[in-house]
Amino acid sequence: LIILRKIKFRQILFVYYPYELYGQQNNKYNRLVLLFERVFIRNVYDSIVAPSAGRLTYYKSINSDIQGCVVRNFKRFLPNERVDSKQTKRINLVYLGLVDYGRKLEEIVAHLEQLPSTYKLTFIGKIRKQWLKDNQDNLNYWISLGKLELIEAIPENTITERLSLYDIGLISYDDNCLNNRLCAPAKVTDY
Repeated sequence: LIILRKIKFRQILFVYYPYELYGQQNNKYNRLVLLFERVFIRNVYDSIVAPSAGRLTYYKSINSDIQGCVVRNFKRFLPNERVDSKQTKRINLVYLGLVDYGRKLEEIVAHLEQLPSTYKLTFIGKIRKQWLKDNQDNLNYWISLGKLELIEAIPENTITERLSLYDIGLISYDDNCLNNRLCAPAKVTDY
């Protein structure tokens, strides 16, 4: 692609629409991905489509001449009728998202004892096997007390109905990672 761009192959325009800041995540490939991303943003892409203004600003810091626009990447949810938690005498908390390291969920589980007995926490989302294995004993303890529930990923068309069962939505990210700081608004909108 770089060679085609350098020889002025202009019949095709290249648009970059990343769902995440792949080069700004905490993983073993982030440096390599960041290098490729920067090279391509400077030398190949004609424009950027970003899901937030903050992310567009980030990409323009790599190449100030690149064209760009913002297209939100979250769905608009119309809330269902709320289920009154006073009827259940329980306050339901939910975390909706990937259940894995880098979101400090193990710290939340470790502090469940500080919540009054009327509180119940539910994690909904894809659960990484290693995270589950590493935290299994603690998870099983809280599940047995009825203070914690784990639900695997659910179909998108049931999210609105599911979220109507909860009183408080938790957003938990490790903010040392630029990707997490610039990607959280979608969760805020969901909740």
